Amino acid sequence: MNGKRTTYQHGNLPAALAEAVIELVGERGVRGFSLAEAARRSGVSNSAPYRHFADKDALLVAVATQAYAEFGALIAAAKRKQRDPRAQLRAMVRAYVNYASSDRARFEILFNSGLDKSRYPALERAGDEALGTLVDTVAELVPESPERIAEAALAFRACAHGFAMLTIDGSLSHRGLAPRAIVDAAARAVLRLADSFAGNPARARTRPL
Repeated sequence: MNGKRTTYQHGNLPAALAEAVIELVGERGVRGFSLAEAARRSGVSNSAPYRHFADKDALLVAVATQAYAEFGALIAAAKRKQRDPRAQLRAMVRAYVNYASSDRARFEILFNSGLDKSRYPALERAGDEALGTLVDTVAELVPESPERIAEAALAFRACAHGFAMLTIDGSLSHRGLAPRAIVDAAARAVLRLADSFAGNPARARTRPL
């Protein structure tokens, strides 16, 4: 891609660099680019990004912070379409797994970049806010102690994330599972967990994966 991006021509170099990073991650993986390469793709000199970002990780943090906001909005929108907490949980998990396959580059930036969130408070807050909707729903399904709610939220997220990773790395493709089937399986698996945490193992066994 040659020439300056429209966003940079309008004076928004950080946005142009973010766009370049997303393109490069989509092509080469989350660690398959350099700040200099993002600059070249944005049509600026290698030194230009340093006016805004100290290094490559700082640029990744900026992209990830924005991506968390978008990811959180998708999760919240999925919840708003349902009224029952179990249906809300199912919808949120479906949105989680769908996001991985529909926007793989941003998903990898969020979860596979190796960024230490404790070093970047804004990124850590963005991540907490994005997944806060899930925790709130868990509290309705598991109305016990805060420790029990935290344990359930971790289990639900781990289940959803596992299915998301299996979707994007192709681990399930050899079984002939279409993306829709994987999303459906993720939703059923999380509902099983929900029933188990709610003390309803009989219901949890009613549908096979």
